[in-house]
Amino acid sequence: MRRNRADDAGFTLIELIVAIGVFGTLMAVVGGATLAAMTAIRDTTSSSQVQQESQNAMEWTSQLLRYADLPTGQSNAVPTAGASTLTLYTYASAGPKSDVPYRITLGVNANLDGTRTVYADAFTPTKVAAGWTWATSANRRRLLTVSNGAGSPLTLSYYACDPTASCSATRHQLTTPVTPGLLSITAPEVLESISVSIGDPAQPASMLTQRVELVNMT
Repeated sequence: MRRNRADDAGFTLIELIVAIGVFGTLMAVVGGATLAAMTAIRDTTSSSQVQQESQNAMEWTSQLLRYADLPTGQSNAVPTAGASTLTLYTYASAGPKSDVPYRITLGVNANLDGTRTVYADAFTPTKVAAGWTWATSANRRRLLTVSNGAGSPLTLSYYACDPTASCSATRHQLTTPVTPGLLSITAPEVLESISVSIGDPAQPASMLTQRVELVNMT
């Protein structure tokens, strides 16, 4: 039997257009799903990195604060205090020397690319007859870098107590100076602890808060 030539004509133009449309729709769906998955993986990776950096920054900062102390020749262990900046003397191992009072400045720096960096500047001490002197240039350690946005990646609060009584009963929060400077503390009260909040405000899960007792101050 002879076959009709019309049966061998292949796809019609309409069938090709429909097939292309279906294929395009499928590719759009698959492409969108793939892009969404890649974005989710990227965001999760970024969030995990910020959380790890926040944890490392908190551990380092806590160590610096825990061993804050008044070195010979100085009148204040925390000569500068602010809402997001702090200068203190600490016997924590902040550099190559051990059992010496490093001068540390914690702060937040705005970068040219719009990000913000929490840093710790360590000034190396040198022993002199009257006490100590410190290098004029610092070794800077980057603790955390976050995107620009509302809220500070570093927030500090200060607490005092009366060590002649019970610190747990007399502890109270001090007023943070508007312009970074000395804290207002009346004897016999002393600076008892500092509360640190550090992380990316845009990622609340990365924000860590800890009140660190200054063990050498009370």
